[in-house]
Amino acid sequence: GDMKANVGDWIIQGVKGEVYPCKPDIFEATYEPAEEGDLQQVMGT
Repeated sequence: GDMKANVGDWIIQGVKGEVYPCKPDIFEATYEPAEEGDLQQVMGT
C-alpha cells in the first residue's frame, strides 16, 4: 500500500527490499553511525 513520509523522515530499505519511512527519533534510537571500513564490509570489497 501507499506510505507517507514527512520532511525529516529517513527512508529505509529493509533486508527483503521493502522500503518505508522512519521518524528521526526512532532512527536515532535504533541505528548508530558507521565506522571507518563498514562500507567496505557491506560492499564486499
